[in-house]
Amino acid sequence: RNGLLSIVLTEYQYAGGAHGSTVRTACTFDLKTGARLKLSDLMKPGSGYQKDFDSRIRKEIDRRVSAGLLTELSGSAFRTLGDNPEFYLSNGGLVFYFQQYAHFPYAAGIQEFRLPYGGIAALKPSYAFPAT
Repeated sequence: RNGLLSIVLTEYQYAGGAHGSTVRTACTFDLKTGARLKLSDLMKPGSGYQKDFDSRIRKEIDRRVSAGLLTELSGSAFRTLGDNPEFYLSNGGLVFYFQQYAHFPYAAGIQEFRLPYGGIAALKPSYAFPAT
């Protein structure tokens, strides 16, 4: 869509012990240039998107914790996506995800947080998606 392609791979390995381990890898490409894109490539410079996304994800984590759907690890609570977050583009929005144990216990699995395109004003016009 809009000249972009996201590929999401999920790998599972069991090397003994109580349980195996799952790792997710996502890559987003500009189909016109073939370039692999970082989140910053999709966003308007100076738009403040990182603080906005951090705040929205923090609110959703708090909602899930309050509802009893999620437990956050005390030593590694989510604060920021950082400069190079793990993400992919879905039909419905920009999806950020966290590997097992990054912020949540193993039982939580890989947690995903979808931000609908219609609510992302920081997207560069050439990458803007219709609201869904």
